[in-house]
Amino acid sequence: MKPFDDLEKALSALLKTLPPEERLRYETHIRRTAGSIRRLETGNTLLLRERSSIHALLKKTSEDLIHRYQTLFENSGTGMAVIEDDGTVSLVNSVFEQMTGYLRGETEHLRSIFSFVVPEERERIMAYHKARRNSDETVSSHYETRIIRNDGSVLDIVVSAQVFPGTLQSIVSMMDITERKRAEEALRLAHTKLNLLSNLSRHDILNQLTVLSGYLELSKALTNEPRLLEYIRKETDVTDNITDLISFTRDYQEIGIQFPTWQDLEMTIVRATRNINPGAIRLEVVVEPVMIYADPLLERVFYNLMENALKYGRTLTRIRFSFIRSDNSGIIVCEDDGVGIPAGEKENIFQRKYFQHTGLGMYLSREILAITGITITENGEPGKGARFEIVVPEGAWRFTRTK
Repeated sequence: MKPFDDLEKALSALLKTLPPEERLRYETHIRRTAGSIRRLETGNTLLLRERSSIHALLKKTSEDLIHRYQTLFENSGTGMAVIEDDGTVSLVNSVFEQMTGYLRGETEHLRSIFSFVVPEERERIMAYHKARRNSDETVSSHYETRIIRNDGSVLDIVVSAQVFPGTLQSIVSMMDITERKRAEEALRLAHTKLNLLSNLSRHDILNQLTVLSGYLELSKALTNEPRLLEYIRKETDVTDNITDLISFTRDYQEIGIQFPTWQDLEMTIVRATRNINPGAIRLEVVVEPVMIYADPLLERVFYNLMENALKYGRTLTRIRFSFIRSDNSGIIVCEDDGVGIPAGEKENIFQRKYFQHTGLGMYLSREILAITGITITENGEPGKGARFEIVVPEGAWRFTRTK
């Protein structure tokens, strides 16, 4: 503003030579111009101050974000590394050093991430790295592999890898799961040994029961004494019950052995019907084209439902399977027109107790379904038939095609 003040003083001397009216007009213009300039100068000063404040704020925010990123990177609890486009490791944290046995100075800008991977896995990991930079959305960002430590030992790790948006760099997180894998393998071996022992014991017991049943039949043929025949009948019943219990342990042992799978509902029910001799009983399967995520023993559930209906329905003429939707759940319905289940026994049939000898089969069915969160209840009307509802939660069923 000082140059304008000097100009204003110089003009004042010249204005004194002008007539009064003309001088007044020029002085008015000069004052207005001076006022506008002062306002502009004040505005510019405020703008500069605001710009300076914003710059300082952005600098502080940037420094805070960098500090937070560095803190998270260093203290994530997993081995972290920044990988360049060619696979070179440009940055690692202390956990990465501990996992690999290599110091930062031995790794950063000196080694490729692929050099840590066991030879038989390198081609797969390199393919993931390349596909990720080609924006291939099908490539896995979470996977397991193995790395070689500085001392030559091998670690099992689970990896999470993501590309930084707008760059060809990626950040990799690695978690050591070696001990977990060893524990899983030890558990698997122990399970295998227990299953082998169980199978051998069950086989030997069933053989002895077969011999016992044969002797009971021979005993029956050697007497006509009613009292002795009644004893033999009861002994035979006990032998049959023991055989059923031994068979149950075989089926129960198989639950959860294999991972759950997606199974076509109609095909699974149809396979179960092939092991049933319905006689004059009509079997109806009217279900939507859906897949069910369940234990591979799902077929056994449908077999148990039909077997129980055929054994204890008495007035039975029809067994029907259907599928309905309720909100986000799917419901598999198995209903018949037999005598039904008494009101006080609807829950007992799923317990490890006998209600007309059906307890073990239905208990087994509930356990099979529970593996993937599926529930089963009986809500039929006594005297008019049984109705089992198998509720499949959201996420455990899906359509096989668009209707």
